[in-house]
Amino acid sequence: MNRQIALVILSLLILSCKGGRAAGTLPPVTSDDPAVVTPSGDPSRDASAEPSAEPSPDPSEEPSEEPSPDPSVEPSEEPSQDPAPEPFTLTVDGDAMRVVFSGRSTGGENLLLTLAPVSANHTVQLDQYTIGNESFRSYTDWVGPWNMRTVASTSQTEKAWGFTGGWHGSNGDGTGDPTARTQRIAVVADGEPVPMGTVQAREASCTVYNLVEAANTKFDDAKRFVLEETVTYTFRGGRLYVSLEARALEDVRVTVYYGMQIANGFCSRFTFTTEDGTESETTTSLLVKGKVREMTGYSAGGHRVIAHMDPEGLGAYNLATTAYSALTQYYGANNGKGYYMLIGDKDGGKPYTFRKDETLFWSGYYEFR
Repeated sequence: MNRQIALVILSLLILSCKGGRAAGTLPPVTSDDPAVVTPSGDPSRDASAEPSAEPSPDPSEEPSEEPSPDPSVEPSEEPSQDPAPEPFTLTVDGDAMRVVFSGRSTGGENLLLTLAPVSANHTVQLDQYTIGNESFRSYTDWVGPWNMRTVASTSQTEKAWGFTGGWHGSNGDGTGDPTARTQRIAVVADGEPVPMGTVQAREASCTVYNLVEAANTKFDDAKRFVLEETVTYTFRGGRLYVSLEARALEDVRVTVYYGMQIANGFCSRFTFTTEDGTESETTTSLLVKGKVREMTGYSAGGHRVIAHMDPEGLGAYNLATTAYSALTQYYGANNGKGYYMLIGDKDGGKPYTFRKDETLFWSGYYEFR
């Protein structure tokens, strides 16, 4: 027995001298062992399953040779849906209800937009603008008038057709007695009220508070306002964002309401884009089918005005004719005007009864390029 024990001890001594290890025992893993690579951030991986010096990449992490750009940030020929605010100059004359935005267009040119009282009504709208080397003075509405009459009978029922509000006086154009009135305006720049003076801003808004008569309440003993209209113009990133809310003061029947218009007087050509991407172009009067989202008028000098209609509120076209949602009318050579159709149709075929205290709204923007 003593001989057997001695042989076992001798065998162990020989193995030890040769650097051997007992079966089932792993060598310690150290960071300077060149045979073992422990990936950063993943200490739980088994060393026997470690990748080689040329690891196969994880396809969920490695970008392809030609990465697909994120469509939300990919630049395009057209500006993004919400351009970044840039500094501009705001000048306010509260007494005259005159507001001037002076900055850069989305195309990088000098841009000057002036809101001021217009026509016999002295309602505040876009009065004039300059882009690059072209200047224009408005002669009609940018935010459309109302073709409506009160439901209640009046002494003026024989004069029940025609537009009121906006640019339209009692004669149906920009003349005659006022059919609307701007009660006041409120101007805010970067969150601070600006009643008067000149400031630098990145965003500024002018809210216009109007009262509007109906076609059969615009004369004599029947004369009264039947609708409140609140229009907010916000200048940001080279665009003039517009939103409108109307509240009926009594029941009225609206026959035609356009909302946004392109009223340059210089448009020799228009293009339209609908929700489904259909595009159309015209140089003559046209009724545009489908739900139009962008209407663009082009000037002889190479500039354009885009009127974009948001799909909410009246912009869903639920109160409009199904035959068309926008149109152009030409009043002479290179003198076209673009309209959205938000309520009814131009022939009065689909009137809408706007009930007392009910509200309607729409929103969109103008872009001058």
